[in-house]
Amino acid sequence: MPYFDVPLENNRFIVNTIVFDAQKLDQEKLQRCLSEESFEGDDRSIARALIDTGATHCSITEDLAEKLHLSPVGKSTIGTAGHPVDCSQYVVLLGIPVTEVHKYHEIVDKKSNESKVVPAAQTNHFKLHLTKVSAMPKQQRTRGFDVIVGMDLLGKMMFQYAGNPAFSGGRLVIGF
Repeated sequence: MPYFDVPLENNRFIVNTIVFDAQKLDQEKLQRCLSEESFEGDDRSIARALIDTGATHCSITEDLAEKLHLSPVGKSTIGTAGHPVDCSQYVVLLGIPVTEVHKYHEIVDKKSNESKVVPAAQTNHFKLHLTKVSAMPKQQRTRGFDVIVGMDLLGKMMFQYAGNPAFSGGRLVIGF
């Protein structure tokens, strides 16, 4: 099963993502990108993303939308801590970094004679998701990320949290 493993960073789970303008692809190229999990062209951006289980939907900053020359497909109203804000919506391919293990092997501890199974062969790539995103209000643009991965995408995944952030940090493992 493809998964990604994210360490806790300043009490947040941050991951590098790839964002690509899905409207620039015809239907055939879009389907090929989704099935092969690869991009064509250079019109993409690597962006830091916050994994946010409290966000209903994925969103990006207005700066990232401008950098990618995205064309709005509509408007939406999103809730913020202060008040609802009207935002432009865009359709993007959002790439989440994943690891897929293809082969395992067993390691035996010579002292304790205990064994454990560990990955022997794996590949790293981006799992692509076609999704509609809203542009984040300006007051949220300075927090160290350009993308929020919300529950509209996270709800399709499995979560495992390990650790206690108050004492030892922690890790979030998300599988597809």
